[in-house]
Amino acid sequence: MRILLSIIPRSHLWGHDRFAARYREGSEAVKREIVQFAVAKLLNADYNTKKLSNNQALACLSQRLPIEFNSTNYLSQEKEREQVEGYMRVCLKIDAAFESMTTTSSSEPILSEAAYFVMQTGSLNAPKALKSVMEGFSISKGDHGEFLVLLLLILVRDAAVGPPDELGRPIKGKRWFGLADFLYGQLFQKQDSSSQLVDAKSNRAHASEGFSKRSPSFQPFREGPRLPSH
Repeated sequence: MRILLSIIPRSHLWGHDRFAARYREGSEAVKREIVQFAVAKLLNADYNTKKLSNNQALACLSQRLPIEFNSTNYLSQEKEREQVEGYMRVCLKIDAAFESMTTTSSSEPILSEAAYFVMQTGSLNAPKALKSVMEGFSISKGDHGEFLVLLLLILVRDAAVGPPDELGRPIKGKRWFGLADFLYGQLFQKQDSSSQLVDAKSNRAHASEGFSKRSPSFQPFREGPRLPSH
């Protein structure tokens, strides 16, 4: 969902009233720098910040990944509160005893754009940041490595769109891209027919070699016993 948000027009980027009002009522300079403003809000710091804290890295990743807290003690709950207080995370519910809360990162396209800007300017090494976040916060890590796959797709999307300019807009001038650019430009490498034939022969040779090295009892293509005919 967060990847798909990147294709919508700039006029529909606003999710929170503060961004819409600032853009609508601001000067031309304010409008040009709206993504930089969103970055500053997301990081709770200057948008040019180069070395991000774990809180700032979590804030960026949470705008592009469905990261949820599993706060079970005071320390983890305090870290979750810090995200709500300073890093644009939203509190959905507080329990009756005011001891725990349910939070999420709101689906605001302008903040997703801000996270893309931060990740593309070299301030955030996404794989390392995800590892640090998983180790440093009490958050759900998923059951089947889905966060790694989602992060891979996000990085591929960013590579297909290309880097942003100093104002956070893609240099190419568009946030959408073709399926061929997405698949063959980043996920897979194009090959001509001759190289594909060589790779296919090589793969078959490796497969045959692998089967030949297995124990004699493992014979996947051995013909089974025939049933007697009547």
